[in-house]
Amino acid sequence: MLKYLHFILGFYLLACIAESNADCEIPITLRGRWFSWEKRNVITEIDANSMSLRGYCVDIKDDYHQNYTIIFGQNRCYTCVKFLIRTVNVLDKIEKTCMNIAEGEEVSIERVCKNVEQDQSLTTLFAENYTPVNCRSSIEGMYNFA
Repeated sequence: MLKYLHFILGFYLLACIAESNADCEIPITLRGRWFSWEKRNVITEIDANSMSLRGYCVDIKDDYHQNYTIIFGQNRCYTCVKFLIRTVNVLDKIEKTCMNIAEGEEVSIERVCKNVEQDQSLTTLFAENYTPVNCRSSIEGMYNFA
């Protein structure tokens, strides 16, 4: 009977964790392997619900499908990362250092991302598996130079 109770309790806890992160799905435009230079070569992997070295997606804010603010959590350490989409192959990110939040306290974008400023230094990420983009349409035309 005790084993059965532990199984039910464990299943319930897993269901609660899955439900709490169910709304935090990272958009396809951010997913993949990204290269950046951050005092050394860095490869960042982003999938549907996590970012390498940052943890799992806890909360996400979508600004017109151009900018995304995401809280990643790992061992009660919460990191705020703001992604600015430049092209399908280039992202910029602004990142706030880890914030430790005690169990039971609120984890929200307003709290964790409180002092993320637009004028902070940006880190540029380049897609490792890039998508070819035709740039000709943006430069075609008749030009007169004087």
